[in-house]
Amino acid sequence: MWLAGPKIGIARPMPISYKLWFGQEDGIVYAVMMSGGKQYTVSEGDLVRIEDLGLESGSEVEFKEVLLVKTDEGAHIGQPLVEGAVVQGIVEKVGRGDTVLVFKYRKKKQYRRTRGHRQNFCDVRIGKIALS
Repeated sequence: MWLAGPKIGIARPMPISYKLWFGQEDGIVYAVMMSGGKQYTVSEGDLVRIEDLGLESGSEVEFKEVLLVKTDEGAHIGQPLVEGAVVQGIVEKVGRGDTVLVFKYRKKKQYRRTRGHRQNFCDVRIGKIALS
């Protein structure tokens, strides 16, 4: 969801607090999960780009490393993980990101090196956040 920006027409992502105010269903609002050493804030229906999991498109995935689950009743904070919490999703797309150029340069030494790097990724559609 996007909010209208200033009068020049810039759009910006909607903060999580706005999701609480506008049209969220009862129950689990969002969760913080870990994948590939990074933390992601997700809610049901979100599309998240994470590091490559080695899965094909259309396959189901479960994330059991859930650090926090926010519900209407309150927050369930793990120490370090929330027991019984699972984030389920479906891999929608597997691909490679844009090229990142790495340029090394030493002045006055005629030393220049250029290398490129493309990171593999998975786009995961979050289907369900379960808390038992």
